[in-house]
Amino acid sequence: MIIKSSQRSGGKSLAKHLTSPVNERVTLIATFGVNSSDVAGAIAEMKMVAMGSCAKKYLYHVSASPEDGVEMTESDWERVWSLYDKEHGLHDLQYIEIEHEKNQRVHRHRVYNRVSLENLTAVNLSWTRLKNETVSRQLEVELGHSIIPGGNNRSVIKHLEKNGRLDIAEKLMQAGISDSHPSIVSYTHKEWQSMSRGSPLDSMREMLADAWRSSDSSKSFMAAVTAYGFTIAQGDKTPVAIDPDGLVVPVLRAINVALKKRGEKPIRKADLEARLERLSVFPIITPRSCIAKKNAKSEDSECRFENTLSPKPAIRHRWVRYRENLLYEQYKNLDATNLSVYWKVFRSENGGIRLSNKSGDIFDYGDSLATNSKNIKYAATTMIQLAQVKGWDCVRPRGCDEFKLAIYTEAIKHDVECLIDTDNDQQLWNQAKNEIGSPRRVSMGLRL
Repeated sequence: MIIKSSQRSGGKSLAKHLTSPVNERVTLIATFGVNSSDVAGAIAEMKMVAMGSCAKKYLYHVSASPEDGVEMTESDWERVWSLYDKEHGLHDLQYIEIEHEKNQRVHRHRVYNRVSLENLTAVNLSWTRLKNETVSRQLEVELGHSIIPGGNNRSVIKHLEKNGRLDIAEKLMQAGISDSHPSIVSYTHKEWQSMSRGSPLDSMREMLADAWRSSDSSKSFMAAVTAYGFTIAQGDKTPVAIDPDGLVVPVLRAINVALKKRGEKPIRKADLEARLERLSVFPIITPRSCIAKKNAKSEDSECRFENTLSPKPAIRHRWVRYRENLLYEQYKNLDATNLSVYWKVFRSENGGIRLSNKSGDIFDYGDSLATNSKNIKYAATTMIQLAQVKGWDCVRPRGCDEFKLAIYTEAIKHDVECLIDTDNDQQLWNQAKNEIGSPRRVSMGLRL
């Protein structure tokens, strides 16, 4: 049995695929958690539920295809889905089940809503390929079907042993799938499209396999390949063969697919590398698009681009421009500040300005600045910046010692003069000076 699955969105296109007239028969077998009796309506209900969560790929599409010629009873299908739900944790989720008959073969689909109705959170699905193969091998043993080797044979056996299914793992080992090589896909999607356009891919694979089997050294292999009119070159990752019409085929994959059709043992990458000892002297295949980019780059390198590029303009949102306008009316010079980004700006009834964010507010009363912010250090930085744009050359902090220390620290950093009234203020100033460095300016005022 072959089980495939995918997480996806796009409920309308999936419903169209499931009800396509390409199939000889389409039957809605069962539904759970939905009221609609048609495929499109049921998937639309799933989408409405999923809108209450943050999941983008809210659908989980599963297809299960038994071996050709095997008839599945309803109890067999129930065992398939119960085991699958247990392996992936899909209990109590909305789903619909559809049966297709195409080319006299019957297979079934299930579409789950990954978002749970209870808590509106999506079920986390991980290691789906390994789990799909595990369920397939276990069902083949339980239902008495022939065992189909997958691409993760050893991992499947380890997974079954870890979950206590030693009987299934032992039967799989007796069947010899632990020693078998990973399955090789005959055609990728791109290769299938190429074949539909009349590409001689199959014949080229057979010729490369014949050249491999008939040779025993690098020299004889290259002679056989050359006799067929092919050229061997180094591709991006593996050696490739090029026919006279420009068709590029990976050598290792081409030989193994052809040997698979013959029922022979595939070769390994190390075997091919040992056969092609002098591959480094062969030319490297470079796509035409890369060559064009390289040529364009070499041509551009001859030109001079001095004083022809300008910095990318910063994105200024509408709310930033609104705040800047209010601040500009009040303070004019805002080049050295970034107040409009981090503070909301409000105009008071008396014509003053109030800056506000999550930490609190800063009030401008004309001849004084006040704050109720919880983040004293952040508020002190902003208040010193406001004092600078207002043109103040000297400030006198009043409040708690923590606030005074923050003001003294920022004043030293920004070269703003401070008026000190008490011995306690002098100690705070000295503390700030020791943390930052020597102060620029300080004025001793009247001590109370």
